[in-house]
Amino acid sequence: MAAVIKFKAVDILSCIVPCALIPSPSTQGPNEDRDEGNNEVTAANEKPSNNEDQSTTKLPKEGGSIEEFSNNVQDTYISQLPLHLQPYIKGIFNPKGDGNCGFHCVAKALGYNDNGWFRVRREMIKEITENKASYAKQQGGEQEVTRIVEGLQVKTKKSKITLSKWLDKMAHGQVLANTYTRPVIFLSLIACNSFIPSRMGPQESPDTKPIYLVHVDGNHWVLATVQEIDGVMPIPPLILAAKSSSKSARAWVAFTKKGVALYKQGDEKKAP
Repeated sequence: MAAVIKFKAVDILSCIVPCALIPSPSTQGPNEDRDEGNNEVTAANEKPSNNEDQSTTKLPKEGGSIEEFSNNVQDTYISQLPLHLQPYIKGIFNPKGDGNCGFHCVAKALGYNDNGWFRVRREMIKEITENKASYAKQQGGEQEVTRIVEGLQVKTKKSKITLSKWLDKMAHGQVLANTYTRPVIFLSLIACNSFIPSRMGPQESPDTKPIYLVHVDGNHWVLATVQEIDGVMPIPPLILAAKSSSKSARAWVAFTKKGVALYKQGDEKKAP
């Protein structure tokens, strides 16, 4: 069943999903939903996690291209998905842990170049600015929308990314779905959710294939390539912006119905 909610990121702890590299989750507790507050530690000062320090890992050079990591690292990340989803994963793209990892993943899914993360941020800002009233209703007011926009703003491609500018599931999920008119799916061992566009329908989408963002190590985002089974991909429960959805956008519920059923089928099988 789809969840219909009024978004307010600051009130939902599960929305805080940092992507810069911070201390291991073993010292932070099991949650992916830490509230970092006004901590101004920058990604540039963070040390890589254990997974990123392996000799088999291909780390991107400064200003160079972002590369997929080796199979053993991919397996480590796939193991951080719910068991019933793991067979669907064909590959993992692991971006640089520079505070922009979530935006790197989106850029990769869209086929943008290595600096595509910067373009993604600008396109999201444009989407919010042009539809501010709608997002104010979803997020709980204009002040919260302003905070979200400020978190997306980066002056240059060399700017240091502070914690307030990391990818945020509840603040950015609906924006991403609307910006690119395609489902955006967030996966982790803690929670799996999907956002669908609220303005344009599937018939207006240049690409209806979902973007699968996976939260790993308690502090990082990777992009999953998911395979279809009989033309269907698993889609976790939908988070709907029902009151602000257009008539054409409501067609996404029917469009994703088989995927939601496939996910639910696997989720029910894992239950004791």
